[in-house]
Amino acid sequence: MQTEGGEAVVFIPVFPGTNCEYDSTKAFERAGASVVTKVFKNLSAEDIRESVAEFEKAINDAQIIMFPGGFSAGDEPDGSAKFFATAFQNARIKEAVMKLVNERDGLCWHLQRLPGLIKLGLVPFGEIVGQKENSPTLTFNTINRHISKMVYTKVVSNKSPWLANAQLGKTYVTPASHGEGRFVADDEWIKKLFANGQVATQYADPEGNVSMDEEWNVNGSYAAIEGITSPDGRILGKMAHVERRGDGVAINIYGEQDLKIFESGLLTSSKELPYIYNNNRKIRNPTAGYAVGFLSDSHQLSSFFMLKVALALLLIIAFRLSGRVLTIRSTRSNTSPEDKGTITLADKRPSKERLAVSSSARVWELSSG
Repeated sequence: MQTEGGEAVVFIPVFPGTNCEYDSTKAFERAGASVVTKVFKNLSAEDIRESVAEFEKAINDAQIIMFPGGFSAGDEPDGSAKFFATAFQNARIKEAVMKLVNERDGLCWHLQRLPGLIKLGLVPFGEIVGQKENSPTLTFNTINRHISKMVYTKVVSNKSPWLANAQLGKTYVTPASHGEGRFVADDEWIKKLFANGQVATQYADPEGNVSMDEEWNVNGSYAAIEGITSPDGRILGKMAHVERRGDGVAINIYGEQDLKIFESGLLTSSKELPYIYNNNRKIRNPTAGYAVGFLSDSHQLSSFFMLKVALALLLIIAFRLSGRVLTIRSTRSNTSPEDKGTITLADKRPSKERLAVSSSARVWELSSG
């Protein structure tokens, strides 16, 4: 689904205790998305059934699910994200999420609530399977209290489409605020995550050196891991709050603050949308289009090229009716996403006539003799 204006739809589920939905909504809207938020109500059994139905519909209508940070149910009992994980293991919601990821090429992102994705299994497994006995997990910070400070994180993998506009190897500075952010996993899992490119970001110093020093690795995460992805990169979970950014925010902090995560997610999820936003400007989507059977799977046709094909077919019919014998040749150009090919029609009837018809992108040539 998309809006009448062609914007991608982002669904943000809200649970009792989450507190980042407003900043997240603003960030996505600034990037050009249409955002839908729904509160999961739990005061009665009827409320829960109604919320399940609303969440299922919202997920089916969205290209992106963004789980906001906060303290779901006060992080009780026994740690964070239990409420969130329980709700998303409901059969109807689970099915909608997996269809979004596996059949509709949607994206999921869990901001600061990385424990929720891990408890569901969306990271590192890429599907809702629950947390296994030896799975990576998150636990209390090594200082045994909540931390709130700016952290430096280094982009160490470009596998995730969420980081498509971030610079590989560059260090970004982002607000962090959590009490349970320490990533813990055994050596086998850590080696596997790095080998698969699933470690997206690591804590580092301002010069970009990955660090285990608690000054920079603020929660004591193993291997200084701050963000991980699903095997295909479409699901990203990270601890730092990239949505807490603005023109007048943290202007005295050294370092680049914008990973362009929101813009990257919209670009990836909007391949069927005619327009996207770039630097707050509505522009034609360079990735828009559909793969078609008579071309290789790697090619996509723009709507403009399809219009040229339709006009060419009308010309063929017209020339056929007039008794002329025509040939048609189609060549493709990969230099521009908006210019997918050239149509040339040749009239074989002996004549010296030539007719050139100009379009904004190409010249179509109808030649004879």
